[in-house]
Amino acid sequence: DLDTATHRPSELQWLGANQTASLSAVHKLGYLRMTPQVSGAHYWSANSYSVADDTLYRRVWRPWDPDRFDPDNILLWNAGATMATDVYGIWMPQWGSFTGVRHTLTPSVGYTYYPDIDTNHTFVAHPLLGQSIGQTKAQLLTLGLNQKLDMKLLGAGKTDSTKGKSSNSTSWSVLSVSTNTSYDLEKTVRPWADLSSSATTGLLTGLDLSTSFVHSLYDFWGGDSVTEVAPILKSWRVTLRKTWSFSGGFADGFEVNADSLAHKPWSLSTDLSSDIAGVRVSREAFQTTRTQSGGLSFTVNPTRAWSATYSSRYNFDEGEFVSHDLKFRRQIGCWDLDFGWVPAGPTSGWTFQVRIRDLPDVKIQSNSTSIRKSRSTNPK
Repeated sequence: DLDTATHRPSELQWLGANQTASLSAVHKLGYLRMTPQVSGAHYWSANSYSVADDTLYRRVWRPWDPDRFDPDNILLWNAGATMATDVYGIWMPQWGSFTGVRHTLTPSVGYTYYPDIDTNHTFVAHPLLGQSIGQTKAQLLTLGLNQKLDMKLLGAGKTDSTKGKSSNSTSWSVLSVSTNTSYDLEKTVRPWADLSSSATTGLLTGLDLSTSFVHSLYDFWGGDSVTEVAPILKSWRVTLRKTWSFSGGFADGFEVNADSLAHKPWSLSTDLSSDIAGVRVSREAFQTTRTQSGGLSFTVNPTRAWSATYSSRYNFDEGEFVSHDLKFRRQIGCWDLDFGWVPAGPTSGWTFQVRIRDLPDVKIQSNSTSIRKSRSTNPK
């Protein structure tokens, strides 16, 4: 039976896949780094309408038929370039084992062009794959500022090499801060995107504190939602995570060839995290949520070229596991082949990626989700 509001069945079977590809290269121009890039995405879905019309009520639903596979698809692309540089500030007081602090500023500016691609009115986007049925023309001017504060400590019993003795120093990432926004040259109303900021600190080994804030440059809570105003806090999140890590190696005990007795490492990590987030619901109030969870991740390298990772997460508030992930990697020459599988949950499916190890931006990626039924959750 068709839903009268959406002209879709009340119970659906979904099947679809995404293929994405991107190409970029870094060019140094003196102290500047220029990174041109081009990206493309191919979406296909087994569900579609048989009549192409921009009026919803004139569309005719075409159900998915496994015996007559005839999926609909759409192709999107964009291109642009980013310019960035690094500015350093160094303070070296040489106080005991404390050598000094380095502050790194990385400003960046970028431009990305999204061509206008007509809406495919027969295409039904898969709700779990983030698909779209078209693309609006946009010219995004992106602005970003990354900051990093590193501290250097000398090892026990060592002094600085500048004083005539060898040193065994360790760099410690104290604080990382990132801020970015964008301006759409094609928009005449509200061209500015939200101002996003995040910060991460790790003063203690295995203990991380991360925060994120989103500010709006428009007042949607009773003020002027069109004219730019001073940034207004829109949402925030604070996460505290404690991690324990263990690792070891394997050996077969017999030196038969060059690979025998080689270190084939394994690693195990567990973590506990506490998360609190807030979203503004009015000018004076935020709606907050709290989440307590624990995670487990185990990685093993049976050979030099193969690795496998299993990870899982348990939500203490809901009293159940919320994710299970399996990842496999195969190294072939200069290439990395990655396959990921989520066996259960709302994001169940698989991903496959091929990339050049020394040029990670040169990659081909494909992903899909399994067929699943959905009741009264059809996106309009």
